[in-house]
Amino acid sequence: MVSVEHENVTESSDRRPFIRAGDSTAASLSPRQVQILTLVAAGLSNKEIARKLRISPKTVESHLQRLYDRHGVRRRAALVAQWMASTA
Repeated sequence: MVSVEHENVTESSDRRPFIRAGDSTAASLSPRQVQILTLVAAGLSNKEIARKLRISPKTVESHLQRLYDRHGVRRRAALVAQWMASTA
C-alpha cells in the first residue's frame, strides 16, 4: 500500500521548486497534487490513481497536465524524476 504524506521539499534545478502543501508560499502544490505525484511515483496508472482517490481518470490527467506545464516537463517520468531529485 502506498502512503500519501506531506513533507517539505527543497528546490530543484532551474525549474520552479516543488513545495508541498502546507507551506506558506503561492508555489505550493495542492494536497491532491501531492497525492497524485506520490502515486505516480509508486508506478500507478491514471486509472489506478483515479480508483484509489475516488476521482475520474480525466481529473487525474488534468492535475498531471497542470504539473507538467508548471514545471516545464512533458512526461510523467520527467515529472517524477524532478520531484524525486528535489526530495533528495
